[in-house]
Amino acid sequence: MRSLMGAVVLSLFAASIDAATVELLEAHPAQPATLAKGHTLNLRVRVESPTAQEIHIQEVRSRGAKVGWYATSSIESVPAGGGETVLFTFLQPKDGDVRVDEIVVKTIDAGASATTPDPPGETHVLPVDATWTVATSASEEANPAWVTEHRAQASARRAAARAAEPPPSLFSHLLFFVGSLLFVALVILAYWLPIRWIRRWSGAWRIAAAACLLPITLAIVNITLGLMSDPTSHNLFPFEIAIAGAIAYGMMIVVRIAHAIAVGRNTAS
Repeated sequence: MRSLMGAVVLSLFAASIDAATVELLEAHPAQPATLAKGHTLNLRVRVESPTAQEIHIQEVRSRGAKVGWYATSSIESVPAGGGETVLFTFLQPKDGDVRVDEIVVKTIDAGASATTPDPPGETHVLPVDATWTVATSASEEANPAWVTEHRAQASARRAAARAAEPPPSLFSHLLFFVGSLLFVALVILAYWLPIRWIRRWSGAWRIAAAACLLPITLAIVNITLGLMSDPTSHNLFPFEIAIAGAIAYGMMIVVRIAHAIAVGRNTAS
């Protein structure tokens, strides 16, 4: 019994030694402050761990509830023993004001994220001494030196990574060109066929053919209105049109088969 209790104590002691600790040192804007829609909240944190760690923001909480409309920075690395790094999140309130009072971060062993989609790690809740109010508009504050330095270092890392990448081959350029032409051709065909059917068919079949024009048209209208209100939205718009195109082609196949069956029955009778 004593040996079992001793093993449990030793395991808990070892876990406490291996566990990473995270401390929120500073924030920009300093709290309390009002953050504008889409404003970047910068967090300077210190991580202490016997092994090299990677850390990222997992969620932001307001009065204990998860704030679901934010995007975090990429994973930042901290060497073994301990070190400081900067995390940031884009807070984008949809309506009303939200007071942020907790930042939840996750630490994982260095390199684990490269081999596992969601590697196990430790979750750390960082209470905010004073709260940020996230509003739809607010004035910008000048960046402190640690924010400016972090952004410069991040830009340098991205530039170095791009420089290390091999230049695109002629085949990849050709593949992109052919793929772009095929994409445009499929969109044009998705309009041409239903319009052709509308001109050739009559009655309810014209309405069915016109319905095939809706998916891509609605997608284009949605993207246009979104870009007019926020130029940074719909960054993946080709995929939105591709999904709408897949729906449109599915409708076209169903309508065309149904029309062929109906015409065949009328001819037979």
